[in-house]
Amino acid sequence: MKAPSSLALSSTLRLDADATVLRARYDDFNDAVRWRHRLATATPRPSCLSRLANLWLSWQMLPQWTLSGGARHVGKRYANRANDLTLPAHTTADLARNGSLRRHHLLGAAWAQHLQPPLLQHRLLHEKQWFVGESRRVLFTIDHRF
Repeated sequence: MKAPSSLALSSTLRLDADATVLRARYDDFNDAVRWRHRLATATPRPSCLSRLANLWLSWQMLPQWTLSGGARHVGKRYANRANDLTLPAHTTADLARNGSLRRHHLLGAAWAQHLQPPLLQHRLLHEKQWFVGESRRVLFTIDHRF
């Protein structure tokens, strides 16, 4: 189920939000996990997000320039078919500025920051592994239209 929403707070200010809740389950599925047979009916699928949410606030500061900021939340998900290993939820804050210099040239700059520590420890395949996520990211874009 997805619930998007958009609200114009003023002529230059806009709030966009959406949330998704998913119950992806196997209907009728038999599986062998770690050399043992198991009935996987009604269990969540691996790598399938159960929750996702976005919140964005956009401000059109000039007719051709927009400043926006937001937050994204990704819920936990299972990492294997046995559903005994999980990848944790994380939240990211974003800031972006987009605009046009001329009719054919668009400029953009975006910044993203993870709100949780970027170093996460997980046990996968009976071993400890470290995932090093990007703690922050900056992107610059130039689009030219012909």
